Amino acid sequence: AMAQRRGAGRNGRAPPQAVPQEQMMERLHTVLYESVGDAVKHVQATDDKWSESEMVKRIVRYIYKASTADGVATLPWEEACKKFLSHALGAYTGSCQERPWFYDLDLADAFARATWEVLTANASQPRPQYRQ
Repeated sequence: AMAQRRGAGRNGRAPPQAVPQEQMMERLHTVLYESVGDAVKHVQATDDKWSESEMVKRIVRYIYKASTADGVATLPWEEACKKFLSHALGAYTGSCQERPWFYDLDLADAFARATWEVLTANASQPRPQYRQ
């Protein structure tokens, strides 16, 4: 039988228990490369310094590193979300705000998907529901 993918559960529910941190990090990396890669395609031509692959690599790294911030895996999930997003947006903004595409790059999907993946490894109770 094929193993069910752990991550966003069926019906938009988090898995009943937190997934292992390493598993979440692997899935997060994949999700970020997909969603940031899609977003960057629309603005890369405006940057004469960074190639598309360089943009993706850097942006993914800024967001990915935020998933290891203290408390993200253990705080109540609402606080964990705020902490993750604060770190991720702070790193991204601090490093990219001078780039010509900064205000045009739509990373809403990347941040939403990344936050959900990070929450799959959060051990707090009650477990989050996707609608929330």
